[in-house]
Amino acid sequence: MQSLIEPNIHPILVHFTYALTLTSLFCYLMSGFQFAERWRDSLRPAADWMLAFAALSVFATIAAGFQAYYSVAHDGPSHAAMTTHRNWAVPSGMAVLLLGGWRWMRRENPATLLFKSLMMITAFSLTVTAWWGGNIVYNYGI
Repeated sequence: MQSLIEPNIHPILVHFTYALTLTSLFCYLMSGFQFAERWRDSLRPAADWMLAFAALSVFATIAAGFQAYYSVAHDGPSHAAMTTHRNWAVPSGMAVLLLGGWRWMRRENPATLLFKSLMMITAFSLTVTAWWGGNIVYNYGI
């Protein structure tokens, strides 16, 4: 009998972490522009909540990723690609967790330029991680 998700749920969970983090960044950036002033009171809390949910989703995403890493059948070249993906994913996920915690502690204040810059670096790191994940799927069939 096949399970509902073959072979694992990791490919579904990654989309929550990625989409919530990037949408949160977009809202933080938009809240800083003058033309978005009338939405600022909505954008900042929305960004904070999306980042909080992204941070929570990191736990499930990385746990499912490790389950996939150690359970799917693969060869040497695909193992190297999976290892590169993992090596980008863990620090990227940790960055989301740290930024989520930092922001949650200071959510009563606007996000600083340093915070937004670190969010952009994290978004880039997640994008590289996502590229490697896609590479594993589309080039190695895993």
